[in-house]
Amino acid sequence: MLFRLSSSRFFFITLGALFLSACGTEASSEATIEETAPVQKVENLQGEYVWEVDPTTSRLSFTGSQQGAKFTGQFEKFDAAIQLNPDDLSTASISVSIDMSSAKTGSSDRDSSLPTKDWFAVKTYPTAQFQSTDIRQLDDGSFVAEGALTIKDVTQNINLPFTLNIEGTSAIAEGAIILDRSSFGVGEGDYASDAWIDFKVDVAFMINATR
Repeated sequence: MLFRLSSSRFFFITLGALFLSACGTEASSEATIEETAPVQKVENLQGEYVWEVDPTTSRLSFTGSQQGAKFTGQFEKFDAAIQLNPDDLSTASISVSIDMSSAKTGSSDRDSSLPTKDWFAVKTYPTAQFQSTDIRQLDDGSFVAEGALTIKDVTQNINLPFTLNIEGTSAIAEGAIILDRSSFGVGEGDYASDAWIDFKVDVAFMINATR
């Protein structure tokens, strides 16, 4: 099955990715971003299993913890091309590009801090990338996408678990992963430790798609 997602639409995983976030309560001089960086285009896949993702019912979200209090957010812009035929995983592929400046949590202080150099540093690293290297199905029927996630020019190999439910020409993919923000250099200066913001970030997605 292949999911195809435009730059203004929600994608499936994950990546996501990508993913991860946290933030400070104070914004630096970099906090104001006049223009949103364009999302880097990903591979344009074609074939029988090309799926269009519904951005109104799909979600790529993250949950962090600030001094013990949980907060949630989502990435509002990303681009993805995902080819995944559950009957033939030999051609399966997932490519994702996430606009890191599109992270929103509903807190003005937090949202103004996330784009700065202390966190995502979007002026230098506007996007995060995920590229699968292998996708396999487990005995319980779920799937795992192995691949490389790059955030702030740091690449880490991750295993992304997800479930897939296909009914006719509709599909729903759901999954979650825990990422360590410190592994990607997300959180610098006063936030390099977990004293204010926990290192662990939960990333979850729910994707609706049709073909």
